[in-house]
Amino acid sequence: MCCTLVLTLLAALSAAPAMAEEPRTVAFDLLMNGEVVGSREVSLRYLPAEEGVSDHEVRITQTWTQIDADIAGWSLAVRNRTTSHATDLRSSFTSSVSVNGDLSEIQGRTIDDGRWQVSEVRSGKHNTRELRRTEIDLSTMDLLDPVRSQVITDLTRVQLLSAETGDVMVGVLEDLGEGDLTVGGRTVAVHRWGIDTPEGRLELGWSAEGLLLESSMVIRGQVIETRLKEVPLPREYGAFEVTMETPDVDEEEL
Repeated sequence: MCCTLVLTLLAALSAAPAMAEEPRTVAFDLLMNGEVVGSREVSLRYLPAEEGVSDHEVRITQTWTQIDADIAGWSLAVRNRTTSHATDLRSSFTSSVSVNGDLSEIQGRTIDDGRWQVSEVRSGKHNTRELRRTEIDLSTMDLLDPVRSQVITDLTRVQLLSAETGDVMVGVLEDLGEGDLTVGGRTVAVHRWGIDTPEGRLELGWSAEGLLLESSMVIRGQVIETRLKEVPLPREYGAFEVTMETPDVDEEEL
């Protein structure tokens, strides 16, 4: 259960078509009791809709997270790399995780009727299952997507599929209102939300652009929080003359 909470916090490519943008990278320190216990880097790339290929912008999010901590006598070493593809309507992810040396890989994707298909490889065993659309609102990687994450503003209760564990966390949402976040002399407005689950409380803060800039949770009485290293610049549109296919969001082979 504790692994589920920690890895949810981590909630952690194909070539681009014409007019693709440079990736935006946001870096964080992970802290416990004011001490840095890890780091996280989130890279977001926008692929615009391409005539004849896709009617929707595609957003590719990549995360790399590492944690080395001792929580109430429980030693935790996490290494996690996850990639997701999202449009306004669909989402998919592939996540590779090492927890204290135990390796696993999880893949998830939405299918046409809104269901989620989830495949997992653990201890050499492969399992695939489907979850109804009424069982899942978002994946934890969707929390990093500027568009899909905003679904929570219309909810009072959220069901989160963990891209790092394959588990589903259910929580009651609390709107904590708007405030400011200042890093390195730069200030950005942040809208904060709380999610109370049976496993613990999450607090998340998004910028007006929909970038997740804050998160924290309580695990075994300890607060683990993210600290933004630098406020990201506003989104800019590039002009890179490359003609290649938009990446598919279908599940990869395990």
